[in-house]
Amino acid sequence: MTEDHPHEVHRQGGGSAPRSVWGSVGQALPSLVQSAFRIVGVSLGLPLFFSLLLIDDRKAFVLRNQMSVAARNGTLMAMLGLLLGCILLVVTYLVVRPRPEKFALVSRMTRVALPLAWLWPLPLFFDWKVFEGRGLLRVVVAAVWGFGLERALRSCLGVLPETRPRASSRNARLASWGVVFACVSYFVYFCIKYTIIEHRRFGTAGFDLGLFDNVMFNLARGEWFHATVDSGNLNGGNHLQYHANFLAYLFVPFYLLSPGSEVLLIIQAVVVGLAAIPFYLLATRKLGSPWFGAAFAYFFLIHEGIQSPVFFEFHFLTLSPFFVGWVLYFFDKGAKWPLLGVWALTLLLREDQGCILSAAALVCLLRRERPLWALMGGVVGVFWLGLMRFVVMPWNGPPGGFHQHSGIFQAMIAPGSHGFGGVIKTLATNPPFSIENLLEARKLEYVLALSAPFLLLPFRVGVLWILFIPASVFTLVTTNYAPSVSTRFQYSMYWVSMLIFGSLLVLGDWAKVPSMRRRVSAAIGAMLVVGTALSFDGGGLFQKNTLVGGFRKIGFAATEAEQERYEELLGLAHQIPQTASLWATESIVPHVSTRRTIRTLRQAGPATDYILVWKNEVRGGEQATTFQRAVATGRYGVVAKTKNFQLWRLGADTEDNRDALRALGIRM
Repeated sequence: MTEDHPHEVHRQGGGSAPRSVWGSVGQALPSLVQSAFRIVGVSLGLPLFFSLLLIDDRKAFVLRNQMSVAARNGTLMAMLGLLLGCILLVVTYLVVRPRPEKFALVSRMTRVALPLAWLWPLPLFFDWKVFEGRGLLRVVVAAVWGFGLERALRSCLGVLPETRPRASSRNARLASWGVVFACVSYFVYFCIKYTIIEHRRFGTAGFDLGLFDNVMFNLARGEWFHATVDSGNLNGGNHLQYHANFLAYLFVPFYLLSPGSEVLLIIQAVVVGLAAIPFYLLATRKLGSPWFGAAFAYFFLIHEGIQSPVFFEFHFLTLSPFFVGWVLYFFDKGAKWPLLGVWALTLLLREDQGCILSAAALVCLLRRERPLWALMGGVVGVFWLGLMRFVVMPWNGPPGGFHQHSGIFQAMIAPGSHGFGGVIKTLATNPPFSIENLLEARKLEYVLALSAPFLLLPFRVGVLWILFIPASVFTLVTTNYAPSVSTRFQYSMYWVSMLIFGSLLVLGDWAKVPSMRRRVSAAIGAMLVVGTALSFDGGGLFQKNTLVGGFRKIGFAATEAEQERYEELLGLAHQIPQTASLWATESIVPHVSTRRTIRTLRQAGPATDYILVWKNEVRGGEQATTFQRAVATGRYGVVAKTKNFQLWRLGADTEDNRDALRALGIRM
């Protein structure tokens, strides 16, 4: 629908006034038809909003169409009544003492009222039960809502007086910094407090919090990425065979302040929260307003693809937006030396970040933004990924094979090939097969969940699709691996930074055209509403009922029994010398992984000095099997028992073993 202009009704040969009032109707007819459509939209949307606001069970209404006959009929009558009332009011206004300027006024008033037509989704998204278990429906509705609301706000702002505050004034900058500081502080506080609570509720695991605690402990002792959790081999195991996280050394001094898993959770919350700052600065530069910059900092922090991964163990990939954000900002600013420094840090964070940066560099090159820098950065990024994936990481792997996490791409590996190279062969030689792999409902849901808060802005410009090629390869190309296509896991970090960058490129181009500046405001207004609604519905910052981190729904308070259980574990853990090697069940590992050699009972392997088990985790499955095999050797004896845990030691007296096993529900 094209936007009409108030002054069009005055146009008639040479700009003179029309010869008669009704002679102008023909010229105003397109505008009147558009006004009629807006009236219909408001007449449908506004009563529906109040109906959904007052209904008792919105979930039953949305999923099973349950609504009382009286309520449904009342809604329909309200729609019809409002429609007829508006039509009558407009017709009366135009007929009584008709004047040409009245047609323009009707158009302006309907455009101002148009956002009311898009109020109706609000009650649905601010009731967290409505879309529970209906993820695809949720994000499709949000995407449609975002498009509609953006268009309505654009139409509305187009007829309102334009006010251009002094966006660069000192007071505006200080106030926006205050808003960003408050948002970052709350995010960091929230994440630190509740990730530690979740950890103490046994909501973390050996994979991956215990693993990275083990890595950091050994790095601090001067051992080159030694990680027994990773390999299950007490004689070694090098984490670099899986991911090139050289930047881990940067965090060692902070880790040494209080070695253990909890300090990693604190580091993760702080770094992710601070990532809002470079995006604030970048948005301020691109859009010329510190308030728009503050809005993008807010959009970053409330995104469920940012919140959820912070509550899933610890991963260096989760830290990536902080470094990528600074690269994008310094590149846009043209700050050469800071750019080189933070670019190097980003490459050292993880091997695949070079590819992410290369995609951004290619887009900048095609847009003729510092093309030489972009070319150099893109080449270095691709080279780094190849060097790490195919040289450095294999060198640090076991003889005769390199894991490369290729199992998650299994169906995409070309026959006769192995590893990620086989995936590249399939992508290059069999596009139909590759496309079929992408055509899954969960992958569509994933992309929409990530991009709907940004109104799918980057996907509206063809060249910006390049930004998401690496993210698509690392996530959407996977087969039968649900975590890679879920906002609950760290893999969403591949996307969010590029979604913000792509959105800012689109809005920045709009902001350069005076006639499109209000379109920027409309888009940011729509993102503010839709992004907040989606975050409320699926995140944890606004309500604590739906946040999921990884495989677990987050609990925000520990019960008295859970607190006692945690104290029990600490009591047993203090009996284990830190120099001793240890086997532990999965949920115990991150609480005792601050040692050189530790292994989860999910892995078989050589004997350890101690075995620490939580009875809930040895009642069946591979952990129970590994534990029973170790005890069956007769080399371990129980040395301490509590209500929930048991500690066994190599070479201890076996006299009480039978009673201890019986307490665990194990008969041998």
